[in-house]
Amino acid sequence: MSSATGAIVHRNVGVIACDTAVTLQETLHRLEELELTAVQIGDRHLIMPADEIPAVLECLKEHGQFPRLLGELLRDGEADAREGAESSDGGDDDGAAGAEESSTK
Repeated sequence: MSSATGAIVHRNVGVIACDTAVTLQETLHRLEELELTAVQIGDRHLIMPADEIPAVLECLKEHGQFPRLLGELLRDGEADAREGAESSDGGDDDGAAGAEESSTK
């Protein structure tokens, strides 16, 4: 076991959480036309850069799937602006800004 412990914080990441493994496989099939940098995590989750979320949402809506979006979807440049503001004010951010989660239930 490592002597260094603690959380690893990932920023500007989108997560798709499906209710079942079958739903995830259907979702992956629908997203085949997109060139995503997504990684499957377990049987029910995909993780990807948050800037890919708008294209994923659009693709799923075209296929009649309407995921629920949790969190705040940052637009181009907003993440960089927020990071600059946080570093200048020494903010105590928990790292959740820009994390998106959508459910394909």
